[in-house]
Amino acid sequence: MDVRSLKTVYDPNGFSLSARPNGPDVFSVEAFASRVQALIADDRALIERLIRFAQAHDLIKKNAERAQKLAQESNAALETYQKQVKMLEERNVAMISKQTALHDEVQNLQEVVDRITQEKLELETQAAEQAETCRQLTDANNSLSARVLKLAEENNSASIRKEDHSYDEKRWQEDDLGTVARSCMNDVRCRRRQQLLSQQMLAHFGEKFNPAHCNQLCNNCRDTRPITRMDHTDDAINALQLFENLHQDVQAQLRHHEGHARVRAEG
Repeated sequence: MDVRSLKTVYDPNGFSLSARPNGPDVFSVEAFASRVQALIADDRALIERLIRFAQAHDLIKKNAERAQKLAQESNAALETYQKQVKMLEERNVAMISKQTALHDEVQNLQEVVDRITQEKLELETQAAEQAETCRQLTDANNSLSARVLKLAEENNSASIRKEDHSYDEKRWQEDDLGTVARSCMNDVRCRRRQQLLSQQMLAHFGEKFNPAHCNQLCNNCRDTRPITRMDHTDDAINALQLFENLHQDVQAQLRHHEGHARVRAEG
């Protein structure tokens, strides 16, 4: 709205529509009607301008309210933004601290990795040395096992030969004992027959009988050797008892030897 034009129209000292610069002021109906129409037109224009002014004022007021609201919202947004900036700055500081801590931890882990790598190399070296030692020990163990097996076989062979030799010796001892036993049995039988014959001769001839006349060959026994003058009957009986015990021991050892031989044959 043009305020200056309104001031010009309604200013008493200003220009008027009814004023005529070149003539006297004469009243006429046409002039009055023209002036009234001019006033009506001016009022209409003034009203329109006032309406536009009111509309503009309302618009300005609304714009002012909107601007104030926008300013308040901007202030709230600015405060929120400042809070967010402050929070982000704090987060940034915390992240920097965490990053520093993580960097230190990474360095520590790298040192640990380097140490573990070094220890791994040392362990691999020790493992290689131990593997070589184990291989040497395995070779030595195999060699010793072979020697022990060979010695065991030799010992077993020697034991078998010894057992066979002992078996033969026991057989020979049994044969010798059999021979001795037979001799002792013959001697016992001869001695008993001699005693019986002496008793019969004493009973037949009486006290005049001389036993020295019986020092001759014994025809009742299987042995052709002369009868001895000494009485070995008790010794012969003891020898027979000893022979019986030895015979039982020899038989037990023979059965044990045969059992071992059977086990070796089955194994």
